[in-house]
Amino acid sequence: MDDHDLIGKISIDLTNLHKNTIYTLKYDIFKSSQMSSRKARGSITVRLRMEIDDDRKLLLACLEPPPDVYVNVKTRKEFRVVRWTTSGKYDMEQYSMKGSDQP
Repeated sequence: MDDHDLIGKISIDLTNLHKNTIYTLKYDIFKSSQMSSRKARGSITVRLRMEIDDDRKLLLACLEPPPDVYVNVKTRKEFRVVRWTTSGKYDMEQYSMKGSDQP
């Protein structure tokens, strides 16, 4: 492994967290968040506190679609790391005529 090898990813749901409260969260790490059959590859502990100055502004920001984000990279390895980080190991947009039990 080197400093660009991805070990997994987590997704933190912020909807049930309260502002100005410190949370210590432990999550299992998976290769993909979109696969139904998966094994944990380890865990990560995150210490989190949300600082929100204006609750109304935060609520209105949630009604807007997220902005488009473009990432430019120079090498194939950097592209794979960015794609895996943002989408997971498996391409869930790829269509196939094979059944789910076939490789």
